[in-house]
Amino acid sequence: MVEVTFRGHNEHLPIIVCIPGMLGMPENFERMAQSWSAKFASVFVDLHPQNRESGLRDSTHSLSTVSYDNTSQEIRDWLVNRFPGRRFWFLGVSIGGKLVLDFAARYPELYEGGVITDVGLGAFEKSDLFRFIDEVIPALNLEQDWTGIKADLRAKIPVNAVRVLIQTQVEYSAAEKRGEWKKAVKGLKKFLGMQRIADQWSLLPHIQKPTTVLKAEFLSGIAPEDFERMRTLDLFRFEIVTGSAHLLHVTHPEWIERAVGALVTPLSGVETHSVRV
Repeated sequence: MVEVTFRGHNEHLPIIVCIPGMLGMPENFERMAQSWSAKFASVFVDLHPQNRESGLRDSTHSLSTVSYDNTSQEIRDWLVNRFPGRRFWFLGVSIGGKLVLDFAARYPELYEGGVITDVGLGAFEKSDLFRFIDEVIPALNLEQDWTGIKADLRAKIPVNAVRVLIQTQVEYSAAEKRGEWKKAVKGLKKFLGMQRIADQWSLLPHIQKPTTVLKAEFLSGIAPEDFERMRTLDLFRFEIVTGSAHLLHVTHPEWIERAVGALVTPLSGVETHSVRV
């Protein structure tokens, strides 16, 4: 089960529900939420509360416990019990964005709109990010000291934004003078196989309100053909995050803050900003 908590100070403000990525945590949103606190009251979702005590945020067990069949319903049940009669805005990071799309389709009467980062309706396995993890990452040599690892990364990954992203997924042991991939990387394909979310295009007829999609410039989690298809639809408003790779909340949180802050005005609650590409 997921854990949902209210982190706002004013329940009369519009409410934004923040869903982290595959192995993210509510703390990913704390600093960003300060930037929109005058416009939104925040609700944070923890996809892995059972691992909070042990800190096993990178365990394979964590991957298997997120159910895309049940998670939207769990979030919905908490929201309607805590805030009856309300509609909600959403922010979904990476795989959390897939959950936002699922919620928007299942409960359109509750979904006001939102922001998702670098995921789309299509199969994640067709994206540049997935192919990179599948083909390039196994060729990187982590059995060396940190200087050697960084040199190997520079040689095989010329784009700085992509290299920074991949470097965040390496755990380095100074004692052993070697690196190791975090479980998020090693378990990605297994995780996606456990969930049945590869293609969400069947959700499209059920989504009623628009969503802003922040797309990475490099190593995107949105397949090119899905991007071209989605950008023609009024339901999706794209912003290309210059110089970015997939983990936008790590490298470009200011883009997320700006997109969320532009969703509504404190007085009118109407949409005020979008960038179409």
